[in-house]
Amino acid sequence: MTAQPPKPLAWEWLDNISDKTHGGFIVHSTNCIGNWNAGFAKDLKADYPKCFRAYQQYVDSFKPGDDPHLPRRDILGTCLIIPVDDSEAQKRPLNERYSHIICLFTSYGYGRKTAKKPGKDCPVKILESTQSALRDFRQQLGSAPHGHRNVQSTNSGNSDHGKSMQDMIIYSNCFNSGFFSVPWVNTFELVKQAFQGWEGKWVVLRPPPKE
Repeated sequence: MTAQPPKPLAWEWLDNISDKTHGGFIVHSTNCIGNWNAGFAKDLKADYPKCFRAYQQYVDSFKPGDDPHLPRRDILGTCLIIPVDDSEAQKRPLNERYSHIICLFTSYGYGRKTAKKPGKDCPVKILESTQSALRDFRQQLGSAPHGHRNVQSTNSGNSDHGKSMQDMIIYSNCFNSGFFSVPWVNTFELVKQAFQGWEGKWVVLRPPPKE
């Protein structure tokens, strides 16, 4: 019998965030030096400060690198899954409650390089790191019962712990396309490759129109 090819990833656009069902994962890309001070990450930092501290602790676990104040570069291309604390989730409207924040480490630095910090990586390097981070994410989701090995449950009703992969929803912004300057179409091709055959759904939050 001829093996059937994996099913393509089920995905859709979401124009109105108020239509979002509460729960699910939210994926974003981030730098490797402990900074969430711009764009979508800045909003996550304001809404989920405990998750931001978990991200910083992860970055610190890769120190020291060549510079004692910076992490080793092998943090690039990894994925960190952070369970949202119940006390923070309950403060958010139902349509803005996530069960887990997913950090894809796709660029070592951010912005322009200065004497004190590394700048963002070139688009080719960002896409290479994105591919690695997505594979890491998929592996963490897919190598355990119910489809998530490193996904800890939260105490709130938003938890995806115990759901089958078919019932799971991953939300993301058009990550990499903002301050990292990588076209979303290039990043999303890597998403579809990494999650081919996955039984859940990926929902992309469409960016608001420019004024």
